[in-house]
Amino acid sequence: MPYHGDSFSEESYDGDDDHEEDVSAVCSACERVFERGDNWRANNHNMEQHRQTHFMACPWDCGEDIFDRQANKFAMRAALQRHIAEVHGNTSATCPTCQAVFDKGPNRRANENSLKEHMQVHEPRSVCCPLCGEQRFRSPINAVQHVESGSCPSCPGREAARRGIYSFIARNQVTQQMLATQPQLHHSSSRRGGGEVPEQPYQCTSCARTFASLSAMLQHQASKHRHAVAYLGRLAIG
Repeated sequence: MPYHGDSFSEESYDGDDDHEEDVSAVCSACERVFERGDNWRANNHNMEQHRQTHFMACPWDCGEDIFDRQANKFAMRAALQRHIAEVHGNTSATCPTCQAVFDKGPNRRANENSLKEHMQVHEPRSVCCPLCGEQRFRSPINAVQHVESGSCPSCPGREAARRGIYSFIARNQVTQQMLATQPQLHHSSSRRGGGEVPEQPYQCTSCARTFASLSAMLQHQASKHRHAVAYLGRLAIG
Protein backbone atom coordinates (compact mmCIF):
# COMPACT_ATOMS: atom_id res chain seq x y z
CA MET A 1 0.00 0.00 0.00
CA PRO A 2 1.38 3.42 -0.93
CA TYR A 3 2.34 5.70 1.91
CA HIS A 4 0.15 8.83 2.07
CA GLY A 5 2.42 10.93 4.20
CA ASP A 6 4.96 13.49 3.03
CA SER A 7 7.30 11.03 1.23
CA PHE A 8 5.16 9.07 -1.23
CA SER A 9 1.90 9.36 -3.08
CA GLU A 10 0.09 7.28 -5.63
CA GLU A 11 0.97 9.81 -8.31
CA SER A 12 4.72 9.83 -7.62
CA TYR A 13 5.23 6.12 -6.94
CA ASP A 14 5.99 4.21 -10.19
CA GLY A 15 6.09 0.78 -8.61
CA ASP A 16 9.53 -0.10 -10.12
CA ASP A 17 11.62 -1.35 -7.21
CA ASP A 18 14.35 -2.71 -9.54
CA HIS A 19 15.28 0.63 -11.14
CA GLU A 20 19.02 1.46 -10.79
CA GLU A 21 20.86 4.63 -11.80
CA ASP A 22 23.31 4.26 -14.69
CA VAL A 23 26.78 5.04 -13.28
CA SER A 24 28.82 3.87 -16.27
CA ALA A 25 31.22 6.09 -18.24
CA VAL A 26 31.97 5.78 -21.96
CA CYS A 27 35.25 6.64 -23.69
CA SER A 28 34.54 9.17 -26.42
CA ALA A 29 37.52 7.89 -28.42
CA CYS A 30 36.70 4.18 -28.70
CA GLU A 31 33.28 3.88 -27.00
CA ARG A 32 34.57 1.46 -24.41
CA VAL A 33 32.24 1.28 -21.39
CA PHE A 34 33.54 1.50 -17.83
CA GLU A 35 31.03 0.19 -15.29
CA ARG A 36 32.88 -1.86 -12.70
CA GLY A 37 33.30 1.01 -10.26
CA ASP A 38 31.03 1.56 -7.28
CA ASN A 39 29.83 4.91 -8.63
CA TRP A 40 30.00 7.22 -11.63
CA ARG A 41 32.96 9.13 -10.24
CA ALA A 42 35.09 5.97 -10.04
CA ASN A 43 34.06 4.83 -13.52
CA ASN A 44 34.70 8.25 -15.00
CA HIS A 45 38.16 8.37 -13.42
CA ASN A 46 39.05 4.99 -14.95
CA MET A 47 37.70 6.14 -18.30
CA GLU A 48 39.77 9.33 -18.28
CA GLN A 49 42.91 7.37 -17.42
CA HIS A 50 42.19 5.03 -20.33
CA ARG A 51 41.33 7.85 -22.74
CA GLN A 52 44.82 9.29 -22.42
CA THR A 53 46.23 6.18 -24.10
CA HIS A 54 44.63 7.30 -27.38
CA PHE A 55 46.77 10.44 -27.54
CA MET A 56 50.46 11.30 -27.77
CA ALA A 57 51.55 14.91 -27.25
CA CYS A 58 54.13 16.62 -29.43
CA PRO A 59 57.37 17.20 -27.46
CA TRP A 60 57.70 20.63 -29.08
CA ASP A 61 54.71 21.85 -27.01
CA CYS A 62 52.89 23.06 -30.12
CA GLY A 63 49.52 21.87 -28.81
CA GLU A 64 49.23 19.09 -31.40
CA ASP A 65 48.10 15.70 -30.07
CA ILE A 66 48.46 12.55 -32.16
CA PHE A 67 45.30 10.40 -31.94
CA ASP A 68 44.75 6.72 -32.64
CA ARG A 69 41.40 5.02 -32.07
CA GLN A 70 43.09 1.70 -31.31
CA ALA A 71 45.62 3.34 -28.93
CA ASN A 72 48.44 1.80 -30.99
CA LYS A 73 51.67 3.29 -29.61
CA PHE A 74 53.73 2.30 -32.64
CA ALA A 75 51.30 3.99 -35.01
CA MET A 76 51.19 7.11 -32.87
CA ARG A 77 55.00 7.30 -32.67
CA ALA A 78 55.24 7.04 -36.46
CA ALA A 79 52.59 9.73 -36.90
CA LEU A 80 54.38 11.91 -34.36
CA GLN A 81 57.66 11.60 -36.24
CA ARG A 82 55.90 12.63 -39.46
CA HIS A 83 54.30 15.59 -37.70
CA ILE A 84 57.65 16.75 -36.29
CA ALA A 85 59.35 16.45 -39.68
CA GLU A 86 56.56 18.30 -41.50
CA VAL A 87 55.80 21.00 -38.94
CA HIS A 88 59.00 21.49 -36.97
CA GLY A 89 61.57 20.69 -39.65
CA ASN A 90 64.22 18.00 -39.89
CA THR A 91 65.33 16.86 -36.45
CA SER A 92 67.80 14.19 -37.54
CA ALA A 93 71.56 14.37 -36.99
CA THR A 94 74.09 12.98 -39.48
CA CYS A 95 77.62 11.79 -38.78
CA PRO A 96 80.03 13.80 -40.97
CA THR A 97 82.47 10.88 -41.08
CA CYS A 98 80.36 7.84 -41.96
CA GLN A 99 77.04 9.54 -42.86
CA ALA A 100 75.11 7.53 -40.27
CA VAL A 101 71.73 9.17 -39.61
CA PHE A 102 70.29 9.47 -36.11
CA ASP A 103 66.55 10.18 -36.19
CA LYS A 104 64.99 7.91 -33.55
CA GLY A 105 64.88 10.58 -30.85
CA PRO A 106 61.80 12.74 -30.16
CA ASN A 107 63.69 15.95 -31.00
CA ARG A 108 66.90 17.27 -32.47
CA ARG A 109 68.69 17.52 -29.12
CA ALA A 110 68.16 13.82 -28.43
CA ASN A 111 69.45 12.90 -31.89
CA GLU A 112 72.48 15.15 -31.50
CA ASN A 113 73.29 13.46 -28.19
CA SER A 114 73.14 10.08 -29.94
CA LEU A 115 75.45 11.43 -32.65
CA LYS A 116 77.87 12.74 -30.02
CA GLU A 117 78.10 9.29 -28.44
CA HIS A 118 78.55 7.68 -31.86
CA MET A 119 81.38 10.05 -32.83
CA GLN A 120 83.61 8.45 -30.23
CA VAL A 121 84.10 5.43 -32.52
CA HIS A 122 85.88 7.70 -35.00
CA GLU A 123 88.32 9.13 -32.47
CA PRO A 124 91.94 7.96 -32.94
CA ARG A 125 93.44 5.77 -30.24
CA SER A 126 96.09 8.34 -29.42
CA VAL A 127 95.72 8.75 -25.64
CA CYS A 128 98.23 7.07 -23.36
CA CYS A 129 97.60 5.50 -19.99
CA PRO A 130 99.03 7.90 -17.34
CA LEU A 131 100.61 4.93 -15.52
CA CYS A 132 101.76 2.26 -17.97
CA GLY A 133 102.07 4.58 -20.97
CA GLU A 134 100.20 2.26 -23.33
CA GLN A 135 98.75 4.25 -26.25
CA ARG A 136 95.44 2.65 -27.22
CA PHE A 137 92.70 4.87 -25.83
CA ARG A 138 90.34 7.26 -27.59
CA SER A 139 89.98 9.65 -24.66
CA PRO A 140 91.50 10.43 -21.26
CA ILE A 141 88.31 9.05 -19.71
CA ASN A 142 88.91 5.67 -21.37
CA ALA A 143 92.50 5.69 -20.09
CA VAL A 144 91.36 6.36 -16.54
CA GLN A 145 88.71 3.61 -16.78
CA HIS A 146 91.50 1.25 -17.90
CA VAL A 147 93.41 1.98 -14.69
CA GLU A 148 90.35 1.92 -12.42
CA SER A 149 89.36 -1.52 -13.72
CA GLY A 150 92.59 -2.91 -12.25
CA SER A 151 93.80 -4.19 -15.63
CA CYS A 152 96.71 -1.75 -15.95
CA PRO A 153 99.99 -3.73 -15.60
CA SER A 154 101.58 -0.82 -13.71
CA CYS A 155 98.86 -0.87 -11.06
CA PRO A 156 97.02 -4.23 -11.04
CA GLY A 157 93.95 -4.72 -8.88
CA ARG A 158 90.97 -2.38 -8.39
CA GLU A 159 91.83 -1.29 -4.85
CA ALA A 160 95.47 -0.67 -5.68
CA ALA A 161 94.36 1.26 -8.76
CA ARG A 162 92.01 3.39 -6.66
CA ARG A 163 94.86 4.35 -4.34
CA GLY A 164 97.27 4.84 -7.23
CA ILE A 165 94.95 7.22 -9.12
CA TYR A 166 94.23 9.20 -5.97
CA SER A 167 97.97 9.56 -5.28
CA PHE A 168 98.61 10.53 -8.91
CA ILE A 169 95.99 13.30 -8.76
CA ALA A 170 97.10 14.49 -5.33
CA ARG A 171 100.78 14.80 -6.28
CA ASN A 172 100.17 16.72 -9.51
CA GLN A 173 99.74 20.47 -8.95
CA VAL A 174 97.60 20.79 -12.08
CA THR A 175 95.12 18.14 -10.93
CA GLN A 176 94.99 18.77 -7.17
CA GLN A 177 92.03 21.08 -7.72
CA MET A 178 90.01 18.01 -8.74
CA LEU A 179 90.05 16.75 -5.13
CA ALA A 180 87.21 17.46 -2.74
CA THR A 181 89.70 17.90 0.11
CA GLN A 182 93.44 18.38 0.06
CA PRO A 183 95.14 15.21 1.36
CA GLN A 184 97.95 15.02 3.89
CA LEU A 185 100.50 13.06 1.87
CA HIS A 186 103.69 11.70 3.42
CA HIS A 187 107.02 12.07 1.62
CA SER A 188 107.46 8.30 1.78
CA SER A 189 104.30 7.66 -0.26
CA SER A 190 105.01 5.51 -3.28
CA ARG A 191 103.70 5.95 -6.81
CA ARG A 192 100.69 3.79 -5.90
CA GLY A 193 99.79 6.05 -3.02
CA GLY A 194 99.43 5.51 0.70
CA GLY A 195 96.80 6.01 3.31
CA GLU A 196 93.06 5.84 3.04
CA VAL A 197 91.14 7.19 0.04
CA PRO A 198 87.93 9.10 0.93
CA GLU A 199 84.60 7.69 -0.26
CA GLN A 200 83.98 10.73 -2.48
CA PRO A 201 87.50 12.04 -3.16
CA TYR A 202 86.88 13.91 -6.43
CA GLN A 203 85.01 17.16 -6.95
CA CYS A 204 83.87 18.88 -10.15
CA THR A 205 85.69 22.19 -10.50
CA SER A 206 82.59 23.79 -12.01
CA CYS A 207 79.67 22.72 -9.81
CA ALA A 208 81.36 21.20 -6.72
CA ARG A 209 79.58 17.84 -7.12
CA THR A 210 81.62 15.00 -5.61
CA PHE A 211 82.33 11.54 -7.07
CA ALA A 212 83.65 8.19 -5.90
CA SER A 213 85.79 7.65 -9.01
CA LEU A 214 87.84 9.92 -11.23
CA SER A 215 86.30 8.56 -14.44
CA ALA A 216 82.78 9.34 -13.21
CA MET A 217 83.82 12.91 -12.46
CA LEU A 218 85.48 13.29 -15.88
CA GLN A 219 82.41 11.92 -17.65
CA HIS A 220 80.27 14.40 -15.72
CA GLN A 221 82.50 17.30 -16.75
CA ALA A 222 82.57 16.19 -20.39
CA SER A 223 78.77 15.95 -20.62
CA LYS A 224 77.75 18.86 -18.39
CA HIS A 225 80.55 21.42 -18.77
CA ARG A 226 81.88 22.12 -22.26
CA HIS A 227 85.13 23.63 -21.03
CA ALA A 228 86.16 20.22 -19.66
CA VAL A 229 87.50 18.92 -23.02
CA ALA A 230 90.56 21.17 -23.09
CA TYR A 231 91.23 20.52 -19.40
CA LEU A 232 91.19 16.76 -19.92
CA GLY A 233 93.78 17.17 -22.63
CA ARG A 234 96.16 18.83 -20.16
CA LEU A 235 95.45 16.01 -17.73
CA ALA A 236 96.42 13.40 -20.30
CA ILE A 237 99.71 15.21 -21.03
CA GLY A 238 100.45 15.64 -17.32
